[in-house]
Amino acid sequence: MVTPKNAPTQSREISETVLLAWGSPLLLEGRLGNSVWRVRQGDRSLALKKRPASFSPEFECSLLGALSSRGVPAAIAIQTATGQNAHSFGGSHWSLYPLQPGRSVSLGTITSPEAAALGAILAVTHNALDSFDGGAHLPQLTLSSDLGECHVGLIHRDFHARNVLLEAGRVTAVLDFDLACRGPRAFDLAYLGASLLADAWQDLASRERFFPVLADITHGYAAQRHLEAREISTIQPLMEEAEKMFEHHGRACGNTGMERGAAEVRAWLERRRAAMAQALGRILT
Repeated sequence: MVTPKNAPTQSREISETVLLAWGSPLLLEGRLGNSVWRVRQGDRSLALKKRPASFSPEFECSLLGALSSRGVPAAIAIQTATGQNAHSFGGSHWSLYPLQPGRSVSLGTITSPEAAALGAILAVTHNALDSFDGGAHLPQLTLSSDLGECHVGLIHRDFHARNVLLEAGRVTAVLDFDLACRGPRAFDLAYLGASLLADAWQDLASRERFFPVLADITHGYAAQRHLEAREISTIQPLMEEAEKMFEHHGRACGNTGMERGAAEVRAWLERRRAAMAQALGRILT
């Protein structure tokens, strides 16, 4: 096993076959997420990600290449020593990416320009996704909310604050397009807002910043791509819908903390529908 002496024990589950698939051995440095590891190859820090057998490395390469060519800072997988987009081993696909610079933001620390930058890069991402013609087979996002005739196209689907990195006020990376699907583009805006709120849920002072931050995000988006009034009006119900998804997921996997937390966030949003409408209504003026 190719690991440094101080590598975390949990990282030792990766086979040496995987660690050697890109030629020079990868040295494990620790976890970045449930299925993502920080590794080093020579003087480069990289991210190694494990996906299920259903994942298509070829489709991801096509998608990320198209996004990158249209101004989205999306990291493209590094080919293996045999020229593949991923290494298949043990019923999983293993992909290696450049480790992107930057940090994720929180509701308590995000500045107004940073919030606008998040909204702007989401609009750029949606513009690029609209131009990508290879996603016809992607599933449709199932929603319980009646959204009328809102624009439906390819969306990120998992556009939460930890999947966007910033440095010096500039977005340096948009990560993790694994859940990309067809759905209303306002869902990505709503999901981003809900993630910022949920991540700061225990910080009462940060909650007070939520509506101004959400307005800045939406302003940033609208500066890059037109938002219709009916789309803006769906952000509130879609935020509640996102929290319902986490409630159901928490219930299904026996995570009572997730289920209870999502229910609390959703109830808070429901009680503040008027404040939400007022904050987002300013986008139209």
